[in-house]
Amino acid sequence: MAKSSPHRLKGKIIRIRRGLALYQTHASPYYFARILDPRSHQYKVRSTKETSRIEARRAAEELAAKICAPDAPADREYSFKTYAQRFIQKGQQLAERGERNANYIRTSRVFLDNDDWGLVRHFGQRDVRELTTRDWRLCSALKWGHLDPVIRHRSDRHEG
Repeated sequence: MAKSSPHRLKGKIIRIRRGLALYQTHASPYYFARILDPRSHQYKVRSTKETSRIEARRAAEELAAKICAPDAPADREYSFKTYAQRFIQKGQQLAERGERNANYIRTSRVFLDNDDWGLVRHFGQRDVRELTTRDWRLCSALKWGHLDPVIRHRSDRHEG
């Protein structure tokens, strides 16, 4: 006869609300929160580090609020900062092979990493899958003072 897995459920899954559930396994004394991430449409499982169901429920609600918040930082693999670093690394490799001018990479690094107005400073923890043209235009308007006529027209229309 096969051995029972220590990771099997201990009791039933407690559904708190849509996209949030609580459960416990035999492998751990703590409850786990299963949270549906609205951006990736995947479940994220986090330990609540609580042994009491009531305390675990409170902790699960807090975890869900952090993960589902609109300004929550993106996963590291999808953050703008990670993509900026990849861009610089790839550009340096191209420059070493002579396929790209070294000044191009230096200038790109200035635009990305400047402490006052750099793009990494502005978009650093944002999810690249959610950035839009409008985000870029608003950023350029804030950083360099030129506002796109389309945005200016729309903002004038909504002010009054």
